[in-house]
Amino acid sequence: MLAAAAPREAEEMFSEHAAEIELLLTDVVMPEMDRLQLYRRLSARCPSLKVLYMSGYTERAILRDGDIQLGKSFIPKPFSAEQIAHSVREVLDA
Repeated sequence: MLAAAAPREAEEMFSEHAAEIELLLTDVVMPEMDRLQLYRRLSARCPSLKVLYMSGYTERAILRDGDIQLGKSFIPKPFSAEQIAHSVREVLDA
C-alpha cells in the first residue's frame, strides 16, 4: 500500500509505481484538484485502474452535484477495517 497526503504527491507516486497499482482509494473532497481530476489523470496513464471514493459526506449529498456516479465505488466515513476491506475487494473484483 502506498499513501499520499495530497493529489500531486499521489501523481508522483503513481509515476514511480504504476505497474504495481490496481486501485486508487481517494477522498471525494481534497485540496488542489476536484474529485475526479486525480482519477482521470491516473487512469489516462493506466486505463485498468479502479477507484474507490470515500467521504464523510453522504452519497446522496455527493450525487446531488451530478458529476459522479459512485455506486459500488463509494464508502462513507467513518468505516471499519472490515468495511473497507470488503469495499476494496468488491471494486477489484468488478
